[in-house]
Amino acid sequence: MHAQGDGAVRAGLDAIAAARQANGFLDNRHTIAHLCLIDPGDWPRFRQLGVMAYMTPLWSLGDAWQTVFAARLFGSERSARLLPTRTLIDHGAMLVWGSDWDVTSVSPWEGLETAVTHRYPGGHDLTGGLDVSWHPQARLNLEQAITAYTSAAAYLLKDASRRGSLEVGRLADFIVLDRNLFEVPALEIHQTQVDLTVLEGRIIYQRNAPSALQ
Repeated sequence: MHAQGDGAVRAGLDAIAAARQANGFLDNRHTIAHLCLIDPGDWPRFRQLGVMAYMTPLWSLGDAWQTVFAARLFGSERSARLLPTRTLIDHGAMLVWGSDWDVTSVSPWEGLETAVTHRYPGGHDLTGGLDVSWHPQARLNLEQAITAYTSAAAYLLKDASRRGSLEVGRLADFIVLDRNLFEVPALEIHQTQVDLTVLEGRIIYQRNAPSALQ
């Protein structure tokens, strides 16, 4: 389900709790998407109920929605805990990234960079000026951010036995990048390019290759 405000999130969690009590555990991978605002009392309930938090990393930067409109809507105390991605992980929730296309960019590189910096990709806002990290206490480390795009997403889709990680017996779906994301400055992650794409063991894209391969 989709829930934005803390009241809607609580209603969703309550509904899932009631279903679990009535039906038992059915491994339905219940998911609540967006999660702009969550009451602190509900943070641990995601793990307790096995509810997956489905969010978008590119929301976590200091745009006008976060810095101007949210404060007017929610007040300073509530807007200070918007989009608590790190808090949910710290409380044991499984976090999954989505793109929210076409509201935000579909690029996972911009998403990864924003998840670990809480800044605009490259560190410049829409006017070209240097920005600052929005709610830096909620930033993730790179491993957490990658997991939300890969193995956690595969688990949500009940496809973790075939996808989400590179292991023997799983589909050979992977990409080769032009850089090691763990070794480049965080504000350069958005510049990442894919050198090679392999789908089920077959090369389907190679950068700078003859057009027939691309």
